Amino acid sequence: MDRARFCLLAAAAVLFCFVEGLSSAYPQENPVAIAAVHGSDAPSKFENGLQIFWRSTSVPGDPQPGETDPEAKIRIFEGPQRELVVCRLASSIRSFDPAFSGVSIYDVSARRPGFIAVAAVYLRMTGSPVALLLYFDWSGSLSRRVVLSNRPGIQSLEVVSADQVWALNDFGPMDQSRFVFTAFDRNGTVIKEVVRSHRDWSTDESMSKGGQTSFGVIGDRVWTWLPKSRTFISFNSLDGRTETKSTQFPRVGQSSALYARQAALLPNGQLLMDVGWMRFGKWSSGWFAWSSQSGWREVNSSFRNRYLYAVEGNRVIFTAPKEPTGASSTFRSVSINDLMANISPPNFPR
Repeated sequence: MDRARFCLLAAAAVLFCFVEGLSSAYPQENPVAIAAVHGSDAPSKFENGLQIFWRSTSVPGDPQPGETDPEAKIRIFEGPQRELVVCRLASSIRSFDPAFSGVSIYDVSARRPGFIAVAAVYLRMTGSPVALLLYFDWSGSLSRRVVLSNRPGIQSLEVVSADQVWALNDFGPMDQSRFVFTAFDRNGTVIKEVVRSHRDWSTDESMSKGGQTSFGVIGDRVWTWLPKSRTFISFNSLDGRTETKSTQFPRVGQSSALYARQAALLPNGQLLMDVGWMRFGKWSSGWFAWSSQSGWREVNSSFRNRYLYAVEGNRVIFTAPKEPTGASSTFRSVSINDLMANISPPNFPR
């Protein structure tokens, strides 16, 4: 799995924002107050009214302990002031495996009531890396561990109730026997596997492969967008219906090097995507909405060169550009209705 996501795509996004620097006049925008966490620039995830902080690394154990918190802490806040829990991942793994030597956190999800789920891979002093699914309770204690020795690693996950978590599995073009999605219960037992992988599908991600893999659960719909094949896949957990569509990319003039910086599924079923591109030697980005009926359409053009971060309820969270003083990026939000009020006519796919 290539999880240098925040190091490459998000960092590049912030850079492009700084270079382009538009005005900050957005429709009905609101600032988002962020908890101050030493060693982290921003939350890695907004979810269920929570701000979740952890340090992402491209490989287990990187960066070195001297460069970041050796305990690999996961800190969860409700709003900017109220810290709910701290999960010390490294010490938790070390408690059952003294040969532990480093860990990479791939994804974290949390829901109250319920539990905290962590997808991670850790290194041992000898032997191969070990992929894990870990559950923590709301006191920060490790309550369940699942070693994924005979299963694919987990790319992304989401706790959907007090009893269930959905995961996007890691797979490549040669892994046609693997399932795309897996559901686990609160004991870590597999209760459902759905959608067989296709030879053209892959969760590999980078700018050269089409950008970032995206995943989520909205209502009864489990979905992913795969960058290399530009494929949208969703599964309805109630009626079992699977939808698979090739989206390609929107047409953006004579632009080249298009890639997905982030995507989110809206409650109305449209896929909202932050797309980056190069035009005349200059990097830019914009937000586009895709549906199987209308294809691609550009969302409100005043959101050019803003980094789409998350969709929470009826609001879209994004980062504004850096200030000229060099201050760190700030977070803002806009309602989905306001965002979609000035959407373009259908755009031919690229």
